[in-house]
Amino acid sequence: MMRNDTQIYENLIVFLKEILGFYANEDNYVQKHNINNELSSSIELDGGKQAKSALNQIETIEKLTSDKQNELMEKFSHAIKNKQSLDEVLKIIEEFKKYE
Repeated sequence: MMRNDTQIYENLIVFLKEILGFYANEDNYVQKHNINNELSSSIELDGGKQAKSALNQIETIEKLTSDKQNELMEKFSHAIKNKQSLDEVLKIIEEFKKYE
């Protein structure tokens, strides 16, 4: 994995920890927010927005990784078809390993 990719995943982990912390906090399930004369909990008010946001982040990262893998496979096929040097082909293979 490239350094930039590592940072993306580290940021995702921090983001997921915050969201899981919100859902794990028992206080967020207590109905204490007065909305239209009805008590609601923070969880009810959230309505799953944070979970949906986390899932969207994960899907975005998966798509970027998949797109990069597809791009590298095309480069590899092109290199083989055009009989590029072994060094060039090995560079593509090494780059691809970063995304496995």
